[in-house]
Order: sequence, then C-alpha cells, then structure tokens
Amino acid sequence: MKEEPPIVEVKFFAKFRELLGEKSMKVKAKNLKQLLEIIRDKNEKLKKELFSNPKKLKLNDFVIIMINGERISPKKKLNRKIDKEDVIAIFPPAAGGNN
Repeated sequence: MKEEPPIVEVKFFAKFRELLGEKSMKVKAKNLKQLLEIIRDKNEKLKKELFSNPKKLKLNDFVIIMINGERISPKKKLNRKIDKEDVIAIFPPAAGGNN
C-alpha cells in the first residue's frame, strides 16, 4: 500500500502573508520539492515574489525556508522528506534600518 503524503501547515510571514491573504496554508506533500510546487501553483502573486525561476523551483536568493527551526537550503534539500509534525515557515528578507 502506498503511503499518503502528510498534510502540513506552512506559515508565511510579512509580505508573503499579505500576498497570500492568510497566515498559513495547509499543504499535502511528501517532500520539499512537492511542497514548493503546490505553493507555486496556488497563488500567482506569491509565485512571483518567491521564485526567480518557477519552472525549476528556483527561489529568490532572499527567501528563507525553515523546517522545525532549521534553515533549509532548497538547492540542496529539495528531496527532504516532509513529516506531519514538521513546522514549516517561509520568510522574506528581514527589513532593517533606523526609522
């Protein structure tokens, strides 16, 4: 019997949250690659902000993905397995300044 991919909550922050219109989305994915494909296909505005090359799942350099508090490099970890207990967060770059 084939194992069903888990449903996980992906949390978005700052500008990404505004573009999504929600704090998070539920995604059914077996690995990081599948998760990114689903996110890419669900929201056109978010897709434009997250990816420099959506077809190849190449994220913009400033996008930060964390799984269970660990920063993940999608270039190296696209096949990273997703578990139902995983906490996934996607951040834009941190803004700073003296204003």
